[in-house]
Formats: sequence, structure tokens, C-alpha cells
Amino acid sequence: MKFIVGKPPNINFNPQNEGWKSEKESGLIKLQILVIPIALVLALIIDSIYYILNINIFDSYVSIIYIALIIIPLHELSHALLFPKGIFSEDVLFGFYPKALIFYAHYEGEIKRKRFLLVLLAPFIIISILPLIYIIVSGSKNVFLAEVIFINAMASSIDLLTITQTMKKIPKNALIRYKGFKSFWKEF
Repeated sequence: MKFIVGKPPNINFNPQNEGWKSEKESGLIKLQILVIPIALVLALIIDSIYYILNINIFDSYVSIIYIALIIIPLHELSHALLFPKGIFSEDVLFGFYPKALIFYAHYEGEIKRKRFLLVLLAPFIIISILPLIYIIVSGSKNVFLAEVIFINAMASSIDLLTITQTMKKIPKNALIRYKGFKSFWKEF
């Protein structure tokens, strides 16, 4: 496990020489713009549930900042928990890319498409869906938990978009690997 600032390097990966294919992908900034509709739909759904349950969130912007500081590492750790060699593997990177203002968890090896989809989905399920089910079933009015659910759902928007793009563009029996922020795949 390593921590870096900047793009993930993947020094020992030469996709063109190793038979990997790539799809045309949006740049990071464009991707962040494309997720806005997903984030808005999630916000509307969650806020509607909170309205029905009479839960009021975000009385101050300070709470948003504090919760974001908690969510970011938990979100990225949730991704890494499902990486093939585990979270403490030397193939795992946690990083921050200042140019796009994003934090990330990165796996430097190959990963099967199905597992990749689970890696992307993990933070949304673990930090948003399961706690939201708990709030609905228990009737809890825990505002802190409600805010955590909301912010993580917004942060998961990019993962949900990536899941959709992966399912459309990459065959079911493919391995996926990244070089920097660009994905490559090959069938196995």
C-alpha cells in the first residue's frame, strides 16, 4: 500500500505492447460534469426519503466539511477492501490528484470485470445503501448518519457512471487494468 499525490504511475504496464484495448473515455473534468445528473437524482431520492422520515440535514456548511473529511478515506478504503490482493498489497495506491481535486484508490494489477464492478459499487452499498436501509427500518433520526449517507451517495456518482460505462463497453469475460486514469481491457 502506498500514498501518492498525482496520477497513479503504473510504471511496469505497457498496454499497447501487451495486447490491451481501450475505449474512448471522457477526461476527469468532463467526467465530473457528466455525473451531475446522477448526483442530482440521488440527492432528490435521498432527500425525499428524509422528508418522509422528517430528518433535516445540513444545518451548517461546517458539518459538510467535517463529514467529507470522514467520508473520503472510508469511501476509498471501501473500494480497496475488494481489490484482488487485499488492501495491504503493494499493488494498492491511495492518492490525491490536485488538478481534478479527486482522491482515489487504485489497484496496479489486473482485475476481472465482475470484481471491478463490485469494487466500484462497494462504497455506495456499504456507506449509503445499508445505513439508509437501517434508518428506514429502525426509524432512526440520526442526523450525522443521514448526512454521511447523503454525502457518500454524491461521492459515489462517479462510481455509478463508471459502472454504467463499463457494462456497456467492456465484455463480461474481460480483465481490466489502469494506466494512470485510463482503463484498458482484454478478454480472457
